[in-house]
Amino acid sequence: MTQPDANASENGWKWFLFWFIWSLILSGLFWVLGPGSYLRIRDAADSDLTLQIIAARDFLRHGATFWNPHVGGGLPAWGSHQVDSLLLTFPFFFLPPWAALGLILQLQRFVAGYFSYRLFRSMNVGPRASLIAGLLYSFNNWGVEDWRLTDALGLPATPMYLYLFDRLLKLPSKRVALAGAFVLGIGVGLGGSAAYYTSFFLLFLPLWFVIVSRVPLKSLWPFYGLFAAGAVLVETPEVLALFSFALRSSRTLVQPNADPGSVELWAGTWNYFHTALPTPMLVLLLVSLLGILVRGKGRGLFLRSIFLFLFILSYQPLLQWSLFLSGMKMPFTGLSIYDFKNSLFFTTVAVVTIGLHRVLEGIQTFSFPKAAWNSRVEGVILAVYVFMILYAGQALIVNLARRSHSDNYHAIFEHPALKTLAEKTRNDPPFRVATIVAHGSTTSSASGHNFYPNYPLVYGFETIDGFYRMYPMRLYHYWRRVIARILSERPELDNTIKFYQYLFTLNSHGFDRFRAMIPVASSDPIPFDQWYRLNLLSLSNTRFIFSHWPLTHPELQLVHDPVEERKIRQKWEQYRKREMILGVLNGEPPPHALYIYENRSVLPRVFLVGQVRVASNQTEVLDALERSSVSELSKFAWVEPGAIENPSRFAAPLNGYKTSLFYPRPDRVRIRCRADAPSILVLTDNYDELWRVRVDGEEQKLFPVDYLYRGVALGPGTHDIVMEYQNVLSLSRLIGPNRD
Repeated sequence: MTQPDANASENGWKWFLFWFIWSLILSGLFWVLGPGSYLRIRDAADSDLTLQIIAARDFLRHGATFWNPHVGGGLPAWGSHQVDSLLLTFPFFFLPPWAALGLILQLQRFVAGYFSYRLFRSMNVGPRASLIAGLLYSFNNWGVEDWRLTDALGLPATPMYLYLFDRLLKLPSKRVALAGAFVLGIGVGLGGSAAYYTSFFLLFLPLWFVIVSRVPLKSLWPFYGLFAAGAVLVETPEVLALFSFALRSSRTLVQPNADPGSVELWAGTWNYFHTALPTPMLVLLLVSLLGILVRGKGRGLFLRSIFLFLFILSYQPLLQWSLFLSGMKMPFTGLSIYDFKNSLFFTTVAVVTIGLHRVLEGIQTFSFPKAAWNSRVEGVILAVYVFMILYAGQALIVNLARRSHSDNYHAIFEHPALKTLAEKTRNDPPFRVATIVAHGSTTSSASGHNFYPNYPLVYGFETIDGFYRMYPMRLYHYWRRVIARILSERPELDNTIKFYQYLFTLNSHGFDRFRAMIPVASSDPIPFDQWYRLNLLSLSNTRFIFSHWPLTHPELQLVHDPVEERKIRQKWEQYRKREMILGVLNGEPPPHALYIYENRSVLPRVFLVGQVRVASNQTEVLDALERSSVSELSKFAWVEPGAIENPSRFAAPLNGYKTSLFYPRPDRVRIRCRADAPSILVLTDNYDELWRVRVDGEEQKLFPVDYLYRGVALGPGTHDIVMEYQNVLSLSRLIGPNRD
């Protein structure tokens, strides 16, 4: 067991203040400029920030809901980032989104730095080496990806959980310690993601205490058992909900990686070690390993930390090679079991920290010709560490001058044309939007080069596309038909759209991301009907299309031409970095050059049809939808075998009907309609088997219509229809308003 915390009374408040100021400095890029502050692509394009914003808005308006109507035509909210970062949604209740983001990122860095320092001081590591530990870990992994909202208080808080658990083990009252372990487990479950952190930390914590801290297993297990019970208790609802939905999502289509041959394994192993140990950290490791040569107390602690580091470092390649040599295949679990290597950076910091402590101890015991040389050698060693930290830390501001003019809250979420459109259509019947994007988001490119599908959510728009971890299976197959011609030219996208669904373009045809920034007068518009199925978008209630490129289609009416925006962006692209930075400081980031088109053939969110056509299977339904005109889609309902009884009674077109649609909550829909003949109600919200429907107070069958949407068979007359999402975990009937 580790020794008592040597830093418990050692200028505690001063160190607290130091790490608070340090965290302010590291997070300043994300809040100091207000709405002009920098946004990373993983917070913006990949939904983290947008989903947190709408989660907070939905909660304030409706209370707890389990259906997200905003993205992809409607999805279970438990399948999104909203759950992973639920604890960190609260700052969005009372702060502007950019300020809430900055606060969360500062909290992550404070917890990482402060508790790294406290943890290693409690292990009798010297203050200078412990300081290096806090600086190292607060920089995260030195990549442009960095910690983000979905990391919440998971990985950044690893040293905090280890430190607090260690303190619990030292409490004189075993009952208090056991209760504290259970509460700490609950905290881990609330702070981290079940899929990306909690499950792996439950493996890492006993390894740390058994191997590094040398706590006997018989003394550890009662505390660890209650700790794990608390974490599992909190994560169980999320795990059950995600698992139940995953089985009905496109996640099941993701195949395990093909069994690699020896050549691929060698290449993959080399690449793994190359990326796992970047040059700055490798230099620090090599210097710290000199600590092995130092005799005296603490050598065992250093060797044990090295052992844990090597175990986690080699875990992934050893598992891959073992499976290869044994002829076994990696089982597909729906998530990467290799995520255990998330602990690698922390264990690397541990080796570097403890090794540095030993090196500094060795210098003090070494007899130099002159006593003053000890301090000089120490200074050189510490300078190497500080230089490597600062060198690696430049990743936090890499390409900042180039990216800040596009990757900031103002440029992405305060577009004048979109704000005007949102205000103008605020009281219109519900509709959706879609976005044309040239390529998927990458951590190495500036998100400002493209306006991504989830951005419109913050303006109040609902989308038919977007970035999501698990799409409904039906939406995946439907979307493949929308962009079928693009997929024929770019078949590699077929795997991409299992996670990210939007209107891709053909880079090979010349309309790439740079045409969004440079106005070329001779650029021909993209022929929309040549590459996309507007009839399917019309059926999905897609009224507006946002694009960086001009489009041409007889049913698409241009409502905003970004002539001025393109001029501004062209001017900005000619700026030097210094001019860009000054421009951002002066609040002059250029807006996105977006063309906005209105789809004049869009169908309403809810409508009635009098005729039914039964297909023999789901593929035939999709084939028929793809061939049908918008006029036909508004008159016929395509259903699967057995969807409705006696389909022959729906054989005549309707002469007229009336409908009204109202959403009291995201997980509740109310429709009033009237028709003089039997009809099928079509609501173009995504079908999910957990939705229930009552017609005039009596439960009726809800079935998929037009493959993706919700259908209800109605008799002639006036009807009051209520649909509710009945997730087994749903508390919507108990929490929040439930008005009609």
